Amino acid sequence: MLKTAAKSLLFLSVLLLSSCNNRQRAVHQKLSAWDKNLDKTPGVILDSLKLLDTAGISKKNNAYYSLLTIIAKNKSGYSERRDSVITAAASFFEKENDYDNLCRSLLYKGIILYNLTRPSINIYTSLKSAEEVYNKHKLDNPLVEAHIYRYIGKTLRNSRNFTESEPYLIKSVRICDSINNKTEAQLARLELFWTYHLQKKKREAYSSLLAVSQHDTISPIVKYNFYNSFARYFSDDRKYDLSNKYLKKMIGIKDLKELKNFDHSSIYYSIANNFKRVYETDSAIVYGLLAIKTTSSNYFNTPPNYNNLLGEMYAKKGDYKSACEYYHEGSRSSGSYLSYNTWVRDPEVDIAYELSKRESKLDKVRWQLKVLYGFIAFLTLLVLSAIVVIRFGRRAYRQCMEDKDKQSAAIEAELKRSRFINLIHETSVGVLPKLVDDVNKHANRSRKFSSELSDDLNDSINNIRTFSKNNLSAIAQSETFLAANPNVKYLTSLSDLEIIILILVDLKFSTKEISDLLNNTQASVRAIKTRIKDKILTTEGLPFNPQNTFLIFSKEQNHRC
Repeated sequence: MLKTAAKSLLFLSVLLLSSCNNRQRAVHQKLSAWDKNLDKTPGVILDSLKLLDTAGISKKNNAYYSLLTIIAKNKSGYSERRDSVITAAASFFEKENDYDNLCRSLLYKGIILYNLTRPSINIYTSLKSAEEVYNKHKLDNPLVEAHIYRYIGKTLRNSRNFTESEPYLIKSVRICDSINNKTEAQLARLELFWTYHLQKKKREAYSSLLAVSQHDTISPIVKYNFYNSFARYFSDDRKYDLSNKYLKKMIGIKDLKELKNFDHSSIYYSIANNFKRVYETDSAIVYGLLAIKTTSSNYFNTPPNYNNLLGEMYAKKGDYKSACEYYHEGSRSSGSYLSYNTWVRDPEVDIAYELSKRESKLDKVRWQLKVLYGFIAFLTLLVLSAIVVIRFGRRAYRQCMEDKDKQSAAIEAELKRSRFINLIHETSVGVLPKLVDDVNKHANRSRKFSSELSDDLNDSINNIRTFSKNNLSAIAQSETFLAANPNVKYLTSLSDLEIIILILVDLKFSTKEISDLLNNTQASVRAIKTRIKDKILTTEGLPFNPQNTFLIFSKEQNHRC
C-alpha cells in the first residue's frame, strides 16, 4: 500500500515537472520568435510582451522578457526611467554565459543611462563592456555592434573627446551601410554631424547632412533629427530664416510614432527666438504664444524662458501690461530660482507699466478731444456739402427739364412728320400694282398691232419687279436685319421675299398691309404664306421649334391696328 502511494506521488511529481518544463519551453520559443522580428515591428512586439503572463516563468525567461521589453520600448520611442531591471538581466546573462544577450543588456543599460543624463563615466563603462563582450566572443550581430559604436561615439562627444568620438561614429556608419540599414546609417551620420558641428568643422558637418539627404527614403524619426540638425546648423550660422524653415518642417512631420515625447512647444519657442533675433517682434509673439499653448495648461509646467521671451517682446512693442504679466508668470513658473536679469527686469517693467497706464489715460483724453473736433468738422463739412448739393441739384434739375422739353418737342415733330408721310404714302398704296396690271393688259393687247411695243412694255414690268426684288434681297441679307432676326439664317430653303413676309407676319402685319407694302395682291401674299409654312416644316435639323418661334403658325394672328 505504501509502495503504491509512493509510486503515485513520484509519478505526479514527474508529471508536474514535465508540465512546468513544457510551459517554460513554450514561453522561451515565443520570446525567441518575437526577438527575430523585434527590429521590424517593435510596436507590435511590445504589445505582445504586455499580454504575456509572466507569473511563474523561470529566471532565464524573466531576464529574456525584461531585455526584449526594454529593447521594444526603446525602438518604439518610449523612455525607460530605471536601469535596475536591465542591470538584473545583465547579471543573470553573465552568470549563464549568454554572451549575446549579455552584450545587448550592457548596450541598453548604457542607452538608458544616456537618456537619463547620468554621469558619462557610468554610461561609457557600460558601453565599453558591451564592446568588449562583443569582440571577445566574436558575436555576429552587426546592428548591435553599430549601436554600441554610435552610443560610445555620442558619449565621448558629450565629454568633448572629439578625437575618439569621430572614429566610433564612422565605424557605425560603415557597418549600417554594409548591412543596408538606411535608417540606422542616417542616424549615425546625423550624430557625426553634431560631432563636426561642435568642432566648428562646417564643411564636414554640411557634408554629413548632404549624405543623409541623398538616400531615397527617410523615415519620420530620421526626418525629425535631420531637420533639427539643419535648423541648428543655420541658426548657429545666423541664417535664421533658413533655420525657421526647417523648424517648421519638423512640426509638419506626420506618423512620428518612433518619438513618443514629440515636443511642439520647444520647436515653437525656437522659431520665436529666431524671430526675436531678427527683430520681427509680431512673429516672435505669435510663435511664443503657440509655445505656451502647446505645453501643459498648468503654468508650473511652462518653462520660464517661454514667458520671459513674450515679456521681452511685449515690452519692445510698448505693451507693458502684457509684458508685466508674462514676466511675473515666468517668475512664478521658475519656482525659487530667478535669474539676475529677471530680478532687475521686473521692477523696470512695473515702473514702465505704471507710466504707460497714465500715458494711456492722457492718450484716451486726447483721443476723445480729437474725436469731438473731428465730429464738429464733419458736421460742418456735411452742412456745406448739403448746401452745395442742393444748389447744384436745382440747377441740374432745371437743365434736365429743359432737355426733356426739347426732346419731347423733337419727338412730337418727328411723329407729326411720320404721320404726314404715312398719309401721303397711303394715297399711293395700290397704285403701283394697278399700274403694273394695266400695263400688262395693254402689253398683251398691243401685241396684235406691234410685238416690239408689247415686248418693251413687258420688259418695263419685269424691270420694276426685278428692282423691287433686289431691294427686298438687300434688306433680307443686311447685317442689321440678320442681327435682329437670328433664326432666319437656319431657313436656307426660303427666298428673300419669303423671309421678308415671314418677319412681317411676326411683326403682326395683316395680309392686306403686307400686300400694300410689297405692292402685291392679297391672294399672292396668302399663297406665299402657305408656301413658307410648308418649307419650314420640311426643313430638318433646326435648333428650335418653328411652331413656337414664328407667329405665322399661329391660328389666330394678332395684327397691328
